[in-house]
Amino acid sequence: MNGAEFCAVRESLGLSKAWLARRLQVSPEAIDSWEQTSSAQVPPAYAADLSFIEALADARATDLLGQFLRDLGVDNLKDVVLDASDPSVWPSTTVPGTDDECETSGLPAGFFRACAYRVRRALSGRLTIEYVQPAQDEYILGASASGIVTLTSNADGGRLVTKLGPVSDPLSMKSAGVKQLVAEILDVDQCQISARRIRSSDTHVLWAIRIGR
Repeated sequence: MNGAEFCAVRESLGLSKAWLARRLQVSPEAIDSWEQTSSAQVPPAYAADLSFIEALADARATDLLGQFLRDLGVDNLKDVVLDASDPSVWPSTTVPGTDDECETSGLPAGFFRACAYRVRRALSGRLTIEYVQPAQDEYILGASASGIVTLTSNADGGRLVTKLGPVSDPLSMKSAGVKQLVAEILDVDQCQISARRIRSSDTHVLWAIRIGR
């Protein structure tokens, strides 16, 4: 691997020179010297370690994409139909905003953002990427064609919070309407609520709800 290739791979993985220098136990100046010219050959052991991180990124992106395809109920990307004008139906993922949030992983926050970008590119941009939000309450709102709406808490083994019905045409609710309904049920401000449609069919729809504290 020459210096230009090393630089391109490092940057594509969201790795800073300082972080990679600490991992490889070399000085940042050493990395600078490798990356300054394409004629420089990076020592094989260091190039191999960067290639290992690249393989980790490939595996993580593949796992994320596979998870989204399963959630969408399709087998491959050719079967994915996502309305570009309605981000509420796009799959979503969270990424750390700072290295402190992923310290135990041994990898920097930029690595996880780079993995998310790979999946976003595979989905032609139709992936919502959000920062990990601290201290949130999570719920699932389910609506059926019969007009019955349920809100369950992800805590306490899926505790039922409320059951409403009949609600007029709940399958057609958009994100704003879901937020308004949840705000009324839980008596919280709508600005604290995020709502993402995670599954839908002709008979029911499920929304993932997060309430920021």
